[in-house]
Amino acid sequence: MKNMEDFFTNLQNILLLIASVNNWYEAPLVHFGLTNKSYIKFRNSDIRIPVYKGHREGWQKVIGLTRLRHSQKLVKDGDLYRVCLKESGELSPPLSLDELCSMYYDLAEFLKLINAGASFSNDILKLNFFPKRPSFKIDIWSEMPRCLYQTYYARFYDRFLPGGVEDKTIIDIGAYIGDTAIYFALLGAKQVIAFEPYPRLYRILLENVKLNNLCDHVEAKNVAVWGGFGEMKLRMPLGAYSIYKSAGASILSDGQIIADVPIIPLEEALHDSEVDVVKMNCEGCEFPAIMSADKRTLKKVNTFIIQIHEEYKVRSFKMMTKLREAGFKVIHAFGEFYLATKM
Repeated sequence: MKNMEDFFTNLQNILLLIASVNNWYEAPLVHFGLTNKSYIKFRNSDIRIPVYKGHREGWQKVIGLTRLRHSQKLVKDGDLYRVCLKESGELSPPLSLDELCSMYYDLAEFLKLINAGASFSNDILKLNFFPKRPSFKIDIWSEMPRCLYQTYYARFYDRFLPGGVEDKTIIDIGAYIGDTAIYFALLGAKQVIAFEPYPRLYRILLENVKLNNLCDHVEAKNVAVWGGFGEMKLRMPLGAYSIYKSAGASILSDGQIIADVPIIPLEEALHDSEVDVVKMNCEGCEFPAIMSADKRTLKKVNTFIIQIHEEYKVRSFKMMTKLREAGFKVIHAFGEFYLATKM
């Protein structure tokens, strides 16, 4: 059954490629590395995007672009491409196809928020469609609007917490610009402690907490939760997220050093308290944080919501085993998300 579904998905993608791209027949040449370079030439458009031999998955990204193009009704055909390509042309070095696709998808999700009733002025995005109409300071070319789309429009976190968060204590590790911390507070959490190590994001987090009058409910800390005490170097990643000034910053990244940040263990972050929920989206910090914690520390938490990015999945199995041994039921919820609930 799965093989049949894959067959029809692949067939649909091929037909979509043929319908959207003039030189669709060059896709196999690039995919198998038989040509050094090609250009995606969209039908009814003057836009051409280069694809290189070393980037064989490029044509798969084209399929994603064309699929979104066919479903995107918010703008005229090609406008999103032109905006992204204009931004790409102003960056040095120019964007790769992977980076361009990432920018395109983020802008598309930003436009979906606007279409749902959000307003945007002076770098303030107001989510008028959500209860209490939260506002966020955000530069859509520096921070990823995807986080607001996922949290407030798609409401990703509702599926993890069917009983809600009212009167709960929540630790938010990897708080970014405050998207999830503010979300939990607006839904009635008793206390949210938000950890964000990157100074730039920490400042925006503080502004957004203040902007939403939640200073009494959200406590922000400019430290990284890791495997012990000390100080480590925070770096920007090389690759798709390097187009943003803030997204994906990690102690484990291989790019430019952006800050020296203090680190603390999970035990210190919990501050010897019982915690209802720990949400972790911290670019690889989840592994040292959990692996260095003893069972007593882990059992202070009722629920872990852990997002594990693809590059860190290989070592995640050992971490899941430790959580199970500490008395948690661990499930792969969907995508990059795992849920560990104390039994």
